[in-house]
Amino acid sequence: MYSIAVRMLGNTPEAEDALQDAFVNAFKNLKKFDNRVSFGAWLRRILINVCLNKLRQNSRTGTPGRNANKSERIACGSGKASFWL
Repeated sequence: MYSIAVRMLGNTPEAEDALQDAFVNAFKNLKKFDNRVSFGAWLRRILINVCLNKLRQNSRTGTPGRNANKSERIACGSGKASFWL
């Protein structure tokens, strides 16, 4: 779950906040869970929705987003095969 949030939001503190918000939302709405899907899939969807809401909120408020600080990114490989994480 954490890796999904990091990939979507691009930074660790925001991903941690999103994960906590998702768990709180899931706990509050546990009565609404039905067995049509697995609990993990249900929780993953909640996390994705929380991340999307955070991205929307950041774009509206002008908060730096996913690629704001490229100096924190890690270079992998060398030469033509290098890429950023």
